[in-house]
Amino acid sequence: MAIRETLAAKRRRALRDGILPDLNTIPKKMLPTVASAITLRLGHIYTRWIDRTAETEWGLTGSRLMLVVMLSRQGDMAMGEAADVLDVTPRAITRLVDGLEADGFVSRKVSKDDKRSSMLSVTGKAKALVKANMPKHEARMQELFGIFTDEELMTMIEFHHRIQHKLRTIEMGSRDD
Repeated sequence: MAIRETLAAKRRRALRDGILPDLNTIPKKMLPTVASAITLRLGHIYTRWIDRTAETEWGLTGSRLMLVVMLSRQGDMAMGEAADVLDVTPRAITRLVDGLEADGFVSRKVSKDDKRSSMLSVTGKAKALVKANMPKHEARMQELFGIFTDEELMTMIEFHHRIQHKLRTIEMGSRDD
């Protein structure tokens, strides 16, 4: 194996094992690409982890858990609004709600204000599930994010918000083309 290939394989193993390379050795023009790769990998790993946790502890998929918790905390919500917050298509929110409704976690009714819109509510079964599991879930999140100071968490939240906003801006711009 060539020296270059050996070094590349070592870098990949180091990243996999959580060893951050010396960022000062990365050419400045490559930093956005490295940031993108790490963000993509983090998204994949985090989604897989939260899905396993949701299934094991809640008996729900990650998406179902997010919707149940969101409705528990926010109160009744229009399906379209829930789709926007979760960033899913109307078809995907319908599938989520259909499954949760069949399992007795949410109910939907026609909106009083707009007969074309459905309002979502959590059921008593969902409220009991959230009440029973939320302390453990919050402790798990504290364990995960406890590696950061409060200031670092606020910076992380700000950075993620800025990336999210930029992605939405780019996406909306491409729709105007």
